[in-house]
Amino acid sequence: MAANSGRAGLKGSALLRKARRMRGQPIEAKAQACGYSNVEDFVRALLEAQGLACIPPPPSTITVGPQGEIVLYVAWLSPLRLHPGDKLLLKCTRTAVRLLPL
Repeated sequence: MAANSGRAGLKGSALLRKARRMRGQPIEAKAQACGYSNVEDFVRALLEAQGLACIPPPPSTITVGPQGEIVLYVAWLSPLRLHPGDKLLLKCTRTAVRLLPL
């Protein structure tokens, strides 16, 4: 997590207390006062302090493996209900590439 001046940003209950004391201030000011160099890291830390973990989205790129296979990230397998070895139809249009289970 990026923080100002090389120090770690506040975490847990200390972060929540400081953010509550700064109610009404711009979020950028709160982030900086709590030791975060950007709002995204600050919000992520706030959510974690409240017990709501953020799961980062999977990368938006697809990799082609050394033998020409398409490599999908594990995070994509569950929503697509795929398992290793499943076959897909790759449907390309002007605006999208769709992976359709066979």
